[in-house]
Amino acid sequence: MPEPVTITLAAVGMAAITEGIKFLYDQAGELLKWRREKRKAAEGAQATPSPQPTLVARPGVFEPDPTLPNVDEAELERLAKPMGELCNALSGIVAGRTEVDPGDATLLERVDALRKALEFVTGQPLTFRGETRPEGPVVRGQVNADEVRGKVAGVAAGTITGGTTEGKVTVKKVGKKGSAVGVKARRIG
Repeated sequence: MPEPVTITLAAVGMAAITEGIKFLYDQAGELLKWRREKRKAAEGAQATPSPQPTLVARPGVFEPDPTLPNVDEAELERLAKPMGELCNALSGIVAGRTEVDPGDATLLERVDALRKALEFVTGQPLTFRGETRPEGPVVRGQVNADEVRGKVAGVAAGTITGGTTEGKVTVKKVGKKGSAVGVKARRIG
């Protein structure tokens, strides 16, 4: 179940949203550029990409995160296309051709979607200062398999007392005695 959009202009402010959009756009751009360079190198191009992408410094409009980002290449591969589409949709604001419209719910959805994609890829929360987001941990599990003969679960836990839980299972074939579950929990929240 997707999380609701939590960005509100009243809590964050238009200037902060604009600066945040520029950061998210630049960060996604660097990650997508690095991915493209790695693909070209794998295809035999002369370019040698850096072992890690260049990450953009987090501006003061976001809460600091004490942990270092850790780029999940599988998540970057999975989210590359939507991230590129979101960057294209936000490019007018970044280039200064359009302004943030306080009544544009679609804009806030796009900003929130790009932010969440970057959170998946870097493993870091990107919370605007003054913004209220759901408390608690984010638990994500994903299984990709050709065939399951036993049991698999994206997330299986006895108790989850808050936060966000997401489980995804992609299986081509489940055997007669097999089972595939996205999330299995006795109690959540």
